[in-house]
Amino acid sequence: MKIKLSIFILLMAAGSAYAQAPACDCAAEFKYIRQKVETNYSGFNDKVKLYGSKSYDSLVNSLEQLAPEAVRPTYCLFLVKQYIDWFHDGHLILDRPADNSRHALPAIARARAARKEVEPVPLSGWTITRLKTSTGPEGIFWNEEGTLRIAVTESKNKFRDYVAQVLLSNDNKWRKGDIVMELKYDTVNYVFNGFEYTDMGLLKNISLVTNSNSFGKWIRESVGKPAAQQAEAAPPATFAKKLSDKTYYLRMASFEQDQLRAIDSVMKAHQQALAAHPNLIIDVRGNGGGSDAAFAPVSPLLYTDSIRITGADVWATEDNINSWKELLDANMPADTKAALQKVVDTMSANKGRMVAISRDTWKKVPVNEPTPKKVVVLMDGGCASTTEEFLLQAKQSKKTTLMGVPSAGIADYANVRVAKFRTLPFVVGYPTSRNRRIDKGQGVDNTGVKPAVVLKDSKDWVAYAQQYLESASIK
Repeated sequence: MKIKLSIFILLMAAGSAYAQAPACDCAAEFKYIRQKVETNYSGFNDKVKLYGSKSYDSLVNSLEQLAPEAVRPTYCLFLVKQYIDWFHDGHLILDRPADNSRHALPAIARARAARKEVEPVPLSGWTITRLKTSTGPEGIFWNEEGTLRIAVTESKNKFRDYVAQVLLSNDNKWRKGDIVMELKYDTVNYVFNGFEYTDMGLLKNISLVTNSNSFGKWIRESVGKPAAQQAEAAPPATFAKKLSDKTYYLRMASFEQDQLRAIDSVMKAHQQALAAHPNLIIDVRGNGGGSDAAFAPVSPLLYTDSIRITGADVWATEDNINSWKELLDANMPADTKAALQKVVDTMSANKGRMVAISRDTWKKVPVNEPTPKKVVVLMDGGCASTTEEFLLQAKQSKKTTLMGVPSAGIADYANVRVAKFRTLPFVVGYPTSRNRRIDKGQGVDNTGVKPAVVLKDSKDWVAYAQQYLESASIK
């Protein structure tokens, strides 16, 4: 059974100790992390049942055989990443805790240290000349922005067939010799799979195809160097504006904690204008989630009646109980702490079982008239986690239409806790809770929340939504 690996970002900002590329006992690290996932991850049994125990066992066996070869931390982490990516759960992630000590290296310095762990391939003048005329996988390439020039050369080991390294960079994020990508060639599907380092030392899975003009999005130098482009300043994550006398627009690009004040401020500043317009477009494209509290101020604008909230259970293992107990040390309201203590007590009394942490219930949303008469929510594949909960609730409103493409499908397993590696300064974040909509056949993992109106990339989505709202029908 062949399963395509999901592409998620792997935080790889390694400290100064990584500059010397210490040896890594990856076999022990992999065994330890696998045991933590199998024991504590709330989606483990569902995923193995879905994808098949034979497929899982085959993956584990192949990675166990490869692990002794992963003597560099980078390769060990990539090996572990292949393991957790098998589950297709965006809440099951590799991460590196923030280093808040006074000895912490600046972010760019840590990124360079991580990239330097992989030894660059020596490039002679003759090799550079050969690469300039190559039409195969090897060659000289530029990024689309025309700011980074790389050389791709064949360099085989257990983890790669080709390596890409920096020849020239127009900023201080990259230096000559920094590794950009490590790739293996898939002879069945004719693609190059592997991972790339980002300019801040992150690592993510990639899959590229090559031809005489390009290598994925990289443009071959013989075709011509792309003109350098200046990046445009990003708009604020939360803002609102008038589109017409009938329609108002609200952009909510994030539900993270740092957006709570901005969302509250924008909603208060535009309260009268929102009430004066019969139509509202809420744009949550690319919103990867955050806190339910972030979308609470906008909820009264969406709903026409009570909404159904499906509850969740938590897996009461020893590790999960301890990790939930640690939350009690955080500064939180007394009623929240009391509810959390009740969950911890229930888990402690029911070890090895799934324990309810929230009930299935109906939620009455208070509505202060006037409110928009019709609402469109613009969504895409970047909508994940909490944003998908927002979409599932918005979908229940008779006056709200979801428009775009399916969401990411990362919401069924949540309440992430972490397991530390034995020796490496990294953690695996894993979900401890499981939403009961899965048992009702209403899960969204790997399928996403479906829009009522599907839009194509070629359309101006905001303009289409405005026309949809302001017209009796779309021709």
